[in-house]
Amino acid sequence: MPRRWIALPILIIVVKMWTFIVVVAAAAVAVTSSSVHVPSVDDFDKALHEHRKSRNADDVEPLSKSGRDVRQAALAKSAAVIAEHNANPHRSFTMKWNAMSDLTDAEYLDLLHTSPDEVHPPSHHRVQPADSSRRRMLASDNSADTIDWSTKDGGKYVTPVKNQGSCGSCWAFTGAAVVESMAAIQSNTQAVPLSVEQILSCSRSLLHVQSAYPNRMVSSARGCGGGMTFLAYQYLDQLAPHGLTCEPELPYRMKLVADSYDTARCNDALNVSAAWDTGSSSFLTIQNDENAIVAALQDGPVSVSIDASGAGFRHYGGGIYDAADCKTDDAVILVGYGREDGQLYWIIRNSWGSMWGEKGYMRMRRSEATSKSGPCNLFLYASQPKRVRHVANEVCDKTTQVVATPDLTLWAFWPTNVEQGALIYGVSAAVVVLGVVLHLYGEYRLAVNFPRQTYVDSFMRNQLPTQSQVLMHMAQRKAKQAMV
Repeated sequence: MPRRWIALPILIIVVKMWTFIVVVAAAAVAVTSSSVHVPSVDDFDKALHEHRKSRNADDVEPLSKSGRDVRQAALAKSAAVIAEHNANPHRSFTMKWNAMSDLTDAEYLDLLHTSPDEVHPPSHHRVQPADSSRRRMLASDNSADTIDWSTKDGGKYVTPVKNQGSCGSCWAFTGAAVVESMAAIQSNTQAVPLSVEQILSCSRSLLHVQSAYPNRMVSSARGCGGGMTFLAYQYLDQLAPHGLTCEPELPYRMKLVADSYDTARCNDALNVSAAWDTGSSSFLTIQNDENAIVAALQDGPVSVSIDASGAGFRHYGGGIYDAADCKTDDAVILVGYGREDGQLYWIIRNSWGSMWGEKGYMRMRRSEATSKSGPCNLFLYASQPKRVRHVANEVCDKTTQVVATPDLTLWAFWPTNVEQGALIYGVSAAVVVLGVVLHLYGEYRLAVNFPRQTYVDSFMRNQLPTQSQVLMHMAQRKAKQAMV
């Protein structure tokens, strides 16, 4: 039998396998563009658990308090939003699953509690508080082209990204994180995680406090009920000449019991890890001034309030975020700015855990603002503590950073957009084509070296004889011996 007729069935099998892979890859693309993959509640919880375990950190907890049916419906809605956005080839950022994906819209909005009690028209005759630095800082020519405090000196000046859980405590997390960084920068030491719980539980007396912003914004410290970040600095002023303790001394409990306050320890002699350098407070407040914010970033991170109500912010997974509808409802840390492919962007750190965004960070488009408040009101309420220092003590300085490992969620290897599905298809097809080419090359080498040999010849030469063939062979040998 000629070689080409034997090779034909093998080639047909290979082609069928290739076709199968093409169909599977096309189905993967279709899942992300038309039909939508919706994980079960159990799979979602498993993904959170695997992420938490892979990072050796307790930074992702299930947030939803609803029943399974409500959570499943929320997951289906999130899946549709993510798939529709990622199918847009012109998008500037990608959406992905995170700990907020199973929340209803109402549950999600309950997490956003950063808004003032009231504001007043600017007054030029108001007496400024003596403990607040109000000088206008202008960005000069020597401002860095790019700056990122989250990576500067190997990330020395920031602590690992935290998760506020189901408590609306972003204002306290933001205040603590900025103090951590500014104290580390001032003292040139490794940043130590400070106690957010101390700010939440012990600042309850700060009610209807008027800020130093030009609009005379008023806010109250309501724990999980919200507040503005400047209140964290006001609380630190109350502690002077003492300061904030570290996280191990007074751990965060609000994510477990969002309505409890550990006020019993507020008067304890806690080990101080950060305090005002001069014994009195000094913090900068900036409103609607991009140049002043850029100048402040040369010294360290800046706390800002930003819109987080949109689906893009909620499901942000990477890229340069650009939102259209904005208000002020979430407090985050502005750690720097940069440029990618000619596009300028701000670098923002959130307190929603490392599963959100780019390991807890976001890049937001920085362009010519259409309003004086900037993109998503980024410039509306900015503040930065000045002259804070690290206080060395044996208990707090034992705190070490958690080394992040790659995210290993349930959907890590599932295509989240058309491009990823096409990539899977392309790699699979290339492997199949390579296999076919190697097979045909081997056939060609055999044909060149053994032009007269067929598969039948090779098979007959190497196969084991049957019983009848053995008996026939023995009979032939006996016949030859008899003739002799």
